[in-house]
Amino acid sequence: KLDEVFQYFRGLYLEAAAQYNFAVIDLMRTLDSKDDSHYCEDHPKYLSDKSGECVARLIAHVVEHHNFLSTSKIYSAPRCGDFISVE
Repeated sequence: KLDEVFQYFRGLYLEAAAQYNFAVIDLMRTLDSKDDSHYCEDHPKYLSDKSGECVARLIAHVVEHHNFLSTSKIYSAPRCGDFISVE
């Protein structure tokens, strides 16, 4: 059931992003849930410094490269590597 809820809301925000040419940052494709270095040792629900840096780099990339007058794109950096964008 929870997956259905996520899918429902994902559809809503992707529709809104497309309508207003927003950039979407996909953290599920950026952070590796199987890589312990992406999460705090003491609080595994929280991002580590490594992940925080990765997210900050991704946000900076989007701000510098996304054309808000063009089409919406989804941005990610799989395993904190190279940036990827898809329409």
